[in-house]
Parts: sequence; structure tokens; C-alpha cells
Amino acid sequence: MKNTFILLISFTVLSITVSAQDNYGYYGKKNFIDLSSSSYVSLIYGLTNLNRGAVLRPSGNSLSPYTEWFNTGARVSIGRAIESNVGLALELGFDRFRLSDRVLYGSEMDGYNYIENHESLITNSILILPRIEISGRNGLLPNGLVHQIGVGFTINSIAKKNYLVEYSNGTISGGPNGASADQDALFKDNNMEGSVRFAQLMYGLKTRTPIGKSLMLNYGIRYTLDFGFTSYEFNRDVAGEIREYLFRNIIAFDLGLTLPF
Repeated sequence: MKNTFILLISFTVLSITVSAQDNYGYYGKKNFIDLSSSSYVSLIYGLTNLNRGAVLRPSGNSLSPYTEWFNTGARVSIGRAIESNVGLALELGFDRFRLSDRVLYGSEMDGYNYIENHESLITNSILILPRIEISGRNGLLPNGLVHQIGVGFTINSIAKKNYLVEYSNGTISGGPNGASADQDALFKDNNMEGSVRFAQLMYGLKTRTPIGKSLMLNYGIRYTLDFGFTSYEFNRDVAGEIREYLFRNIIAFDLGLTLPF
């Protein structure tokens, strides 16, 4: 799979640099850079996890619930129109979100001390996505309405933070007043070092509206589907929860600027 993505990215970058005819583009500008935010409402994830409680954040040495329905990520793309209505691009993205309140459990067997509750884990998600853009028969990329189809992957890791953890015997670790060793122990004991990858399929419907010869406003929606994971060393429960979160946030709203050149 790794070699396949490398080939896809190489093909995208190569295609962007290929010269083409001069009878299309925006004022003859066939290359473009998209800078945009990608916002989504985690409604499906939130509703299907209501029985597990709200997101938990530390308040001193205790945990308090917090409802989080809205998240925003960042996207940057570089692309080229290779025909008047066909273009290729490489998209990079970053998202950060909190998982449901309890993903780590520990052992309850034989009276061992186990994790009773913990601060919601924060996930950093990096997107790498080659995509193709297609406009209508009379399209003039990168201008106007375009359909975007992409196949890529996300690299997901738990943000390094001293999470507050409550144990079954009434003790706590981490949090604002915790020792740095608490963070290291939590990540090591629960196999949260490293990252986990998921494949992503994307379909987007975006419009680029000119607001000058060198600037456009871009906006639209995208549908994503994330599935599978490749790491067997990463915590399986945490990896599964990340996959569920991504899978249940299928609709995003994009807004940003496009720089043609």
C-alpha cells in the first residue's frame, strides 16, 4: 500500500509540472493553490456515543463534561489544469479532535487497580490525498464548479499531553498538576506511541469564484469514507475509536482562498 501511495503522489506531482496548451486556464494560469478550512459537525459520532457521556476535560484535579459538536481542520492543495475541464492536485490536511470520554480501560480482574475514567484523548490527523478534478463540458479550470475525487490516507496519532486519569482506588495521575513521568507512563503502558493509518476515499463538490485576477474564493462540501488500519502495535481500542470517529464524520464544509498562477 505504501508503494501505491508513493506512485500516486509521484504521478500527481509529475502531472502538475507537465506543460500544456495555452488556450485554457484562468487568464492563462493553469496552476493553483487552495488554502481552506474544512469544518464538520460530529453529529453522528456524538449521537451514537451519548451512552458513553460527554467529552471530558480537566478542571483542576477532577474531570468535567463538555459537549463538542463542531471541529475545524486546515487544507492546502497544489494542482494544475491539464485540460480545460480536467485537473490534478495533491492535497495535504490537518485535523484535531477529541475521542469519547473513555477509551482506555485497564484490567478489572483480581482486584487490580484500573482506569476508572480519563480525560478525553486528543487525536492529530494528517491527510495526504492525490485527487482529480472534473468540471463540465464548457469548464475552464481552475475556475467555476468542479467535482473532486480523491484516494489517499490519514496518519493519526494521540497528541502528547499529560492527560488526567482517575483510577479505581481513588488515585489520580497526570493533569495540570501531574508529573511529566505520568504522561510517559500512560503512553507506554497503553501502546499509544506512534501512529495508525486509514485509507480515505473522498468526493467533493467545490466552486471557485474569482474576486480578482490573482485570487478566488473557494467553497463547497466533501464526503469522506475512512476504513481499515495497518498498525498492530498501536492500541487496538484507541485505533478503533479513531476509525469510528472518522467514519462517522462523512460530511465537511470547505471555505478558503485559491491562488492561480
